Amino acid sequence: MNKKLIVFCSILLTIAVVSVAFAEVTTITFWGWISPEWVATYRDFEKQHPNIKIKEALISQEWAGTAEKFLSAVAAGAAPDASI
Repeated sequence: MNKKLIVFCSILLTIAVVSVAFAEVTTITFWGWISPEWVATYRDFEKQHPNIKIKEALISQEWAGTAEKFLSAVAAGAAPDASI
């Protein structure tokens, strides 16, 4: 009886750990253009995928400044997950 109880509790613990792992929220860092239309698209995506959050940042309104900041972030090992 004790062996069955230990196996049962082990299975429950495994299911609980896996459930918590899959419930974890993932944040995607995005650098690029942030217009109201894009923000609405990000929020719609987050509604469809509640475990994924998008952290967006406009790094520059000028293409040259954006490219320079992006390359600097890559060289420093701090690049965003996605960028336009």
